[in-house]
Amino acid sequence: MSDESVVRYDLSALDAAERFAIIGSLDESNISYQFDDGVLAVECADEASVDQIVAEAEEWGAQQREFRQQADTVIAGEARPDQMRCEGFDVDYCGNSPAAKIVLRRQTGQVIVQTSYQSELVLCDGCGEKAFKYFQKQTAVKGWLGIRSAATNPILLATNAKHRKKHRQDLRGESTDG
Repeated sequence: MSDESVVRYDLSALDAAERFAIIGSLDESNISYQFDDGVLAVECADEASVDQIVAEAEEWGAQQREFRQQADTVIAGEARPDQMRCEGFDVDYCGNSPAAKIVLRRQTGQVIVQTSYQSELVLCDGCGEKAFKYFQKQTAVKGWLGIRSAATNPILLATNAKHRKKHRQDLRGESTDG
């Protein structure tokens, strides 16, 4: 690459994941580049394509930071449902608001052992209903084989129903004390 036919991008302000995404996209697009000390150099002929790749990576990075900030707020227990966005269930990202945290469990009973799974998600009402039905169905169908599993399965089903009721109340802003 000669210096007069090169465009430089200072990517030092981006985090490592964004830079990694840009490099990956450049490789996929077969765009020739040099990357040293946070500076990306590409041929002028590839400038438009690289501009788009960088913009997409920056947008993705901003979205990831927003998700992290939301997650930190949820974990700290400081967020109201109208401040949260749905993570989605059975989709990539729903994004609806209001959303609230819900904890659901399922188990698979086996003759000697059982396998348990717990998920803590931030979901809107629609995605919460889908997740609830999925977890209940999996537990109701697969959770009975084995003495221990047969004994704990009704408790899991009831606990999920209680958590779904609390989730609905949280979405409506109702008090769940008591």
